[in-house]
Amino acid sequence: NYAKITNYTSTTGGIVGSSLAGSEIRGCFNAGEVLGGTTNVGGIVGTAVGVIENCQNVGWVETKKLSTRSPGRIVGGIAGSANGTTITNVVNAGHVQSAIESAGGIVGQQISGDNVISGAVNYGTVFSVKGTKTGAIAGDYKTNGKVENVYFDAQSTGLKAAANDGSLKMSSVKTADFTSGKAL
Repeated sequence: NYAKITNYTSTTGGIVGSSLAGSEIRGCFNAGEVLGGTTNVGGIVGTAVGVIENCQNVGWVETKKLSTRSPGRIVGGIAGSANGTTITNVVNAGHVQSAIESAGGIVGQQISGDNVISGAVNYGTVFSVKGTKTGAIAGDYKTNGKVENVYFDAQSTGLKAAANDGSLKMSSVKTADFTSGKAL
């Protein structure tokens, strides 16, 4: 997708708004701006259940108050929210911004223990107005799901891995290491 997407009233994604259990989103790319007026906005999918694999976002992803409905929050470079989702081999290089909170380079809110994040990289910038529940990989991270081979550019984001908590199995990497051409 290279188009600008604006949604005033529902979950919003650069490729899919909401996915259902058993769905598979594979091999997709978003370079368009994704702007949502409520919650659950993602560069690839707004509300994710199922599998997201081999996808990349380089577009600007943002929640804003666009209507009288709830103001924008919960935004991620790949998925706005994830519940029972396997996210593998994904990259976010786009800017992620929340009007309130819950912003993450890969996922804005991850609330189920059944989630998996594997082989994910974020070197995009992440910002939320309140600055709470904001992380380079995950914003609001409430799960003990599986996390492996997950990296983020600590210099460009200035954030910890999840909700400004660096205790998760996610690795911060210097910008020079990302651009060196060497394997992480």
